[in-house]
Amino acid sequence: MLCYGALVWWPRARQKTTALQLEHVQRMACLSVTGAMRTTPTAALETLLCLAPLNLYIEEAAMTTSLRLHSLGVWNKQGRTTKHTRILTEAFNRIPLLRMGCDRMGTKLIYEKAYRISMNDNSEGRADIDIYVDGAKTDSGSGAGIYSEQLNAQISVPLGTHTSVLQTELMGIMLGARIIAEREIGNKSIRILTDSKSALLALDSCMVRSGLVWECRQTLKYVTQRNSVELCWIKGHSGNEGNERADEMAKRAARMPFWGPEPAITPSVALSNELVKQYTQRRHEQIWVKLSSCRHSRAWTNCVNW
Repeated sequence: MLCYGALVWWPRARQKTTALQLEHVQRMACLSVTGAMRTTPTAALETLLCLAPLNLYIEEAAMTTSLRLHSLGVWNKQGRTTKHTRILTEAFNRIPLLRMGCDRMGTKLIYEKAYRISMNDNSEGRADIDIYVDGAKTDSGSGAGIYSEQLNAQISVPLGTHTSVLQTELMGIMLGARIIAEREIGNKSIRILTDSKSALLALDSCMVRSGLVWECRQTLKYVTQRNSVELCWIKGHSGNEGNERADEMAKRAARMPFWGPEPAITPSVALSNELVKQYTQRRHEQIWVKLSSCRHSRAWTNCVNW
């Protein structure tokens, strides 16, 4: 409730009087949650609860909103610089990766699709061509894997360090469809099998808000002009050879170095929001480290070296 319209009034949160008023509200909440003594400093309570000061949180909400409007192409169309529009410039300067945009797009409604989706385990079914796809993500990288016995394909595609798990799964499906298109295969029944229900739900929804989902659907639409295509869910790590080989290809891709500029794929909305949250956490950390008071709280919590 306090963050309503924060994009417009966030500069006010940087004033000392407003910051003190917001601190008073946060203090009541912190005391209610912890049951701490009335003499406990607010900064210590916020640190214990990992709650950023409200003035920082309001700036985070404004920054997230500005990024959303910018990605939808409705941000500051007239090009006028005002006090509250500086938040987007600050976001780009403080978090350079945000300059790459995000995967959000304006909502598109699609009520018909040429491909079929099966959410039951159809690993025992039959088709002219079976394509197993999978995605993997580790601390060092991510990637997509494709395996097809009929196409004699075993492919590992590294996708860098900023790609989400869902994006790796969607890339696997799209790359599997691209193989069919590039080889100009026609008049075949094709199954693309994945163990990601979230990817299948994204491709089954009538509302599309992701650029990657839209591109994947367009690729599938092209392939279905000459083939019968079904996307099937398969239970992961169930002993199915095709799924295990695709998983192996995906893990190999995640270990491979990505050659090229990062990010390999436009960052997801979740990644953009997480980067903003991490920036707020770093600011909170700096405030706590530089604070000259709260000596007893520091000794008890040992949080000075976050």
